[in-house]
Amino acid sequence: MQLLLALTFQDEKYRIVRNSVGVPDLVATKDNPRLGYALEVKTGTQKISLSPRDIQGVVSTGHVPVIAVLIFPDPLPRWLFVDARSIQPGTYAKHQLSRKPKVTLEFDANITFRSTLATYHQAAMQGASALAAAISSPPGTG
Repeated sequence: MQLLLALTFQDEKYRIVRNSVGVPDLVATKDNPRLGYALEVKTGTQKISLSPRDIQGVVSTGHVPVIAVLIFPDPLPRWLFVDARSIQPGTYAKHQLSRKPKVTLEFDANITFRSTLATYHQAAMQGASALAAAISSPPGTG
């Protein structure tokens, strides 16, 4: 789902830099590279665990720090974009996170996400490498 979220931002003309071994998971920037979102992506089914490293990793970037939480399974699958500055390390039930302050994105990510799912369905069925290939990265950012 992390790759599909990256593609969601890319579909809205954001430049994506993925970090496969650290925090944040994704940095999405538009126009000026110092303006954007640092996202730590969490997709657990019932509970989400946040370490001090998860939170500090997105807060320290200079971008808007976001904990992106996928609410799934759910009758209305959606992403929550929690302001990482408003949360402490710990384990949270997803409904607890829905009460935390949110980051307002420049676009409706849930509508775009549904469109992204439709667009990249075939790649998603092929696996993560097919989705990763769909993410365009500038040379040297991998």
